Amino acid sequence: LELTVARRDIHVPPLTAALMEPGVGYVRVTSFSSDADELFFEEMERLQEEGMKALILDLRNNPGGYLDSAGRMAALFVDEGVLIYARDRDGREQTYEMRNTEPLDIPVFILINEYSASASEVLAGSLQDHGVARLVGQKSYGKGSVQSLFHLSDGSVLKLTVQEYLTPKRRPVNLVGLEPDAVVYGEVPQLIAALQLAGDVNVKVELNAESLTINGVAVLDRFSVIRENGMVYVPSRVLAALVEGIATWDAENRAVLIRSAKMEAEYAVDSEGVLLRAGVSYIALNRFQTAFPSFAWSDENGTVTLMEDGGK
Repeated sequence: LELTVARRDIHVPPLTAALMEPGVGYVRVTSFSSDADELFFEEMERLQEEGMKALILDLRNNPGGYLDSAGRMAALFVDEGVLIYARDRDGREQTYEMRNTEPLDIPVFILINEYSASASEVLAGSLQDHGVARLVGQKSYGKGSVQSLFHLSDGSVLKLTVQEYLTPKRRPVNLVGLEPDAVVYGEVPQLIAALQLAGDVNVKVELNAESLTINGVAVLDRFSVIRENGMVYVPSRVLAALVEGIATWDAENRAVLIRSAKMEAEYAVDSEGVLLRAGVSYIALNRFQTAFPSFAWSDENGTVTLMEDGGK
């Protein structure tokens, strides 16, 4: 088998952006490249023109990048204040400040997880301390250090950690991480929770072999669906998030307890319509709908659709 392959540079966009119904901007930043802030400003302007009323900023799995890029993005939401304090081994502090004469005044929700690090924590920690954003997800990685490059005479480079940075409220980040305001486990539940916090939003999730869309916007997150014995099973955490509830595990009774503001139900693993696979609990959609009648679903042509409040 002979193939002709073209060699060329590959440019991975540092961010993607879209508007979710009804008026919630969704921006996923995968790295703080040198042009990430410029692209961010362009997308924010476009989203505002399209009617954005709140913003979900997704920094999950973002290992960081240029501090200046993260700082300029944070300054979009703060009129005046500290971005970070950087402290050296002798206790001397350097203050990084930010100013904006016309900060954007909208609710901001930042998604973080255990792989959000470095510049991601700079941006998230600063906006959390300034009361601009709420953090949703899991505790971040905890890389609160600053490196400098020293060019040597033989052409090589030495990279040294020279400072530790602190948030505007002087909270340490290194080896500690940032605690989210709303702790949510699972990629899809995290995004659903942020969307619900952003406003009175009915959530619609559609999953097939090619993509997952939430309120019409394709996202990178996924979850598994099990079709077995004529039933369709979905992870309990996804279902709990859709009804604005939480799923907890009762180890003694080997059962999943799902609580929302209006309803609660217990699903024993050994009962009909409940599966436990590789440590993940799954609930049959028809059984879940019986306990939570505001939930609706369908499974047609390979696409599973899950809707909050009957999709109204």
